[in-house]
Amino acid sequence: MSSARLGVLAGAVLLLVLASTVGWYAFRVVLKSGPGCVVTAVSGTGSGDYTLTTTQADNAATIAGVGMRMGVPDRAVSVALATAMQESGLVDLAGGDRDSAGLFQHSAKPDAYANWEPEARALASALAGERAAALSCHDLATTTAAVTELGTTSISGTHGRARGWAFSGWLVAHAARLGIEQVSFGGDTWTASSGKWSPASVATDVLSLREVADSRS
Repeated sequence: MSSARLGVLAGAVLLLVLASTVGWYAFRVVLKSGPGCVVTAVSGTGSGDYTLTTTQADNAATIAGVGMRMGVPDRAVSVALATAMQESGLVDLAGGDRDSAGLFQHSAKPDAYANWEPEARALASALAGERAAALSCHDLATTTAAVTELGTTSISGTHGRARGWAFSGWLVAHAARLGIEQVSFGGDTWTASSGKWSPASVATDVLSLREVADSRS
């Protein structure tokens, strides 16, 4: 084989390696600009924060919500999230055969699921309400010119605070699609304009939210 062809082959291999590396770290690099969401790592894991697109956060919250409604353990939700991360990148894929569509597919590398365990655990614990204010979304395409108060609801009973934070995480993860501008619970408030959780003036177990007014109405 000529040196020229060897050079082309080496270049192609390098591009493939770089492409796979970029895909592998897509969840692990915190982007500095543009719409997106961040989930903080579980304490003691030695990991940094994880970044998702608003679509990935939306889909992750849907998976976690279905798991909670079915009453499955948080560990099962974590496994489901890790599976979707590996198989679809938490993006609802339309193409492929019957086994390769949607969020869950058949992976050719079943051993790779474990690679996503830290991110999946961080997401599952945030969306299950185990950790307060652990998921936030920023730079959303919303406006504070006109907002509608959607009211408040008291979260009480067994595991009330965990359920309140689970609802709060779900709302923030869906904020881009639902046009939510503010979520408050447990002494913290998230706003679309700031893109982060901040201490509220009063710490209560009352969940409240504000929605951006529909400009078409």
